[in-house]
Amino acid sequence: MRSRRGEIVLLAALFAAATIAWTWPIVTMPGRAYLQPVAAPNILQQADIQLTTWMIAWTGHALRTNPLGLFDANIFQPLPWTLAFSEHLIASALLVLPVDVAFGNPVLDHNVLLLATFVLGGVGTALLLRELGASLLPAALGGALFVFTPFRLSSLMHVQVLSAQWMPFTLLALHRLLSTGRRRAAVALGVCLALEALSCVYYLYFFGAALGVFLVLHWALRCPAAPGARRAAWIAIALAASCVGALMLPYLHAREVYSLTRITNQARFLALPAIVFFGGILQPLASPYEARTMFGLGAIVLGIAGLAGGARTAGGERRTPLLYLAVALTGIFLALGPRMCLYSPWAAGVPGPWALLAQVVPGWSALRAPARATSVALLGLAVLAGLGADWLVRLAPGRLGRGVVCAVLAAIVLHESWRTPPHAIPVPWRGEAPAVYRWLAAQPADRAVLDLPLGIPSVDARAMVLSAYHWKRLVNGYSGFAPTARFNRRLAFTFPSDESLRTLDAIDVETVVVHTADALPAHKSLCTLPPAQLPPALRRVYQDDSSCVLAIVAVPPAPPRPTDRPVPLAGATTATSDGSDASSVIDGDAGTHWVQAVTKSAPGWLVVNLPAEHRPSRIVLRLGSHFGEYLREYEVQVSTDGAAWTTVRAERFALPPLRDIQHRPDDLRMEILLDPQEVAPASHVRLVRPTTSDAGDDLDLWPTWPVWGMHEIELYE
Repeated sequence: MRSRRGEIVLLAALFAAATIAWTWPIVTMPGRAYLQPVAAPNILQQADIQLTTWMIAWTGHALRTNPLGLFDANIFQPLPWTLAFSEHLIASALLVLPVDVAFGNPVLDHNVLLLATFVLGGVGTALLLRELGASLLPAALGGALFVFTPFRLSSLMHVQVLSAQWMPFTLLALHRLLSTGRRRAAVALGVCLALEALSCVYYLYFFGAALGVFLVLHWALRCPAAPGARRAAWIAIALAASCVGALMLPYLHAREVYSLTRITNQARFLALPAIVFFGGILQPLASPYEARTMFGLGAIVLGIAGLAGGARTAGGERRTPLLYLAVALTGIFLALGPRMCLYSPWAAGVPGPWALLAQVVPGWSALRAPARATSVALLGLAVLAGLGADWLVRLAPGRLGRGVVCAVLAAIVLHESWRTPPHAIPVPWRGEAPAVYRWLAAQPADRAVLDLPLGIPSVDARAMVLSAYHWKRLVNGYSGFAPTARFNRRLAFTFPSDESLRTLDAIDVETVVVHTADALPAHKSLCTLPPAQLPPALRRVYQDDSSCVLAIVAVPPAPPRPTDRPVPLAGATTATSDGSDASSVIDGDAGTHWVQAVTKSAPGWLVVNLPAEHRPSRIVLRLGSHFGEYLREYEVQVSTDGAAWTTVRAERFALPPLRDIQHRPDDLRMEILLDPQEVAPASHVRLVRPTTSDAGDDLDLWPTWPVWGMHEIELYE
């Protein structure tokens, strides 16, 4: 590479200029706007781009201050391991860490990373093509076909999907290793692959699969390789995967604690139909953006030319393009998802390799967006197109002929890369920390913050980004998983009721920020009432034109509880709605465990049949460490004969074991209080998980509640 320093500088300048033009006008406002493919992004699009901004900012902050606490992120207070609800983006955070340290602007970090993915991806692909023997111009054109595509335009709100820049460098190192067998090439291969996997976990699987296909085909085609080089490549890939896998352990722990799972068939409906890859053939004159395809006819023709012309590598010749055809096809087949369809993911389709990989590869079933494998397909085709462009230049007679061919090639790439203009959407805070967050940053960091309003994805994500200016713990949070979102929204809605104040105090929340532009009228009034008219538990400690800060200075005491005693469960039996054996919940052994699947279309229940009648006053569900199994909503019913049931308690917004997860995370308990004056003596107690309701607040309930269960149930009277 030292011999190509001049080329590298030239390519970097070329791709930097092209990136500025392609992403214009974000370079004019990198710290105060987001680049979006649409002029009016919806709530989830706004939330997603702010979520990735927070992920980069939090990871950079944690790596500087407390690397061992990386996954204990500052959202969803008091839940631990909350970074495991999303990706960590360690490699991306490290890439922009100097920018973060110098400027402390999370939006700037995000946009610098976004621009860097284009420059590095283009330069890396060009250098890979140079390694394969292509001349400089075709190599640059291949790099442009990789990074300036409709897929990347549509992914602007997901910077982790754009972060495919280490793929070409990985393949470059692989070629060096196969041709030379040098140890430093093996190290480079492992490092580049690890960087790619730590930039986007999807690429650990998608690009890792492509590398496996590449190496198997390299052996099957008997491509030249240095002695022991293929074995060294497999070892480097395995070591990189192992290092990255160690960082996946917190995700396994979080999955166990929170019962994390994906919605059934989500991968199928986030896949792509085959037409988006080959639609350019049907509309040859349309650009990929007009035809809504991943690449146009020009890229396909150049790819075919690459297969015909081969590569100018020693001994590689026509076999090398076959390797990159395999890479492209691997990406395409994975992007088609579990059921491969021609026109619509809703069609019946035919089974694809995705379903098999989900069964045999650990972690594959957690992937939900097969479409992201498109980056692998684009890289394979870009290399083929670059080789094809080089072959056509070599075929051209004389300097004039080569000039004409180069002009035609440039026109093809320009046509392929021409995009609809993206939009720079200014952030509401204009790139500077609002005054209220500067005030928060100056306060002691021992108590958490509730930012109102709460429960709106874009508003919660905005609070997460702005927390980078103070790094206090937040009740707010937005993610693909949100096990307490429904309860938190109810908590905020009822604030400042006595019960809400007691709950906030239990989870160490002392500060409440109210943004008057978005807040509920009842909350907005807390910023305007005279101090003497505020609730006694609150004191206003800060105020400006757009917000105020309330301190919780006194917590109303809970009503006194009557004394009670345990109901003996000796001789009791159990029954369940699905016929499962739930005797473990009354065996007195906290190590045993019973669970039941949650379906929103049918209720589930657990009955405890007592040998004698009792008047229950309290029920305690012991959950062990399984926070995700707590009952989000429930009904308690009693009966004397097991046939006629009376509902004695119904709760749609059950209190999660929030205090316990801070103080005794291995013995979580959920307590249900009953009014003994309203409960008649009964010999049967039934705990019911109701079915779905028509209320809108069920939307974020079922996707994050796959099972409910317990280790033990305790009855008191």
